[in-house]
Amino acid sequence: MNHIRVFSIALCFVFVFSACNTPAYVEDDTETQPVVETETESDIEQDEPDTGLEAESEPEVEIELESEPEVVPEPEEEETVAQAAEVALAQCLTEKGATLYTASWCGHCQSQKAAFGEGIQYLDNVECAAFGGWSQECEEAGVEAVPTWIFGDGTEKLGNTPLETLAALNNCEY
Repeated sequence: MNHIRVFSIALCFVFVFSACNTPAYVEDDTETQPVVETETESDIEQDEPDTGLEAESEPEVEIELESEPEVVPEPEEEETVAQAAEVALAQCLTEKGATLYTASWCGHCQSQKAAFGEGIQYLDNVECAAFGGWSQECEEAGVEAVPTWIFGDGTEKLGNTPLETLAALNNCEY
């Protein structure tokens, strides 16, 4: 069938004034380009012999979305107890005179503060990062690295310290 189509297009070029469909041309800035015609699905179906059999179509599948709101589970008792323990430890450390010196850009400092969860609000925490170096408060305390803990008795502990160790060093329950 394609050779007949090519022949009929060629005849259309010869007989410009005929009623044939001639290929369209698109002009751009560089050169004239012929527009390529493609066969549509209906053209293909017309070229195929009729067998009397129709192609089976797949059944439509409907997807139902549940519109019920998501249920957020209550915090487990164990999590609530752990949060209460972290808050109690932070309060105890503050009562005993412990101070945590950190910097906003320090990953270990962020990890140390995150270990306290909601208890961080009860902790004496000093930000050391300042424009051009350390804050005045950190310089006066002699802090050279962060995170640094300075306890009420004047002892220091450098680095991210486990909560159990902080509790033991300050005679706090955890």
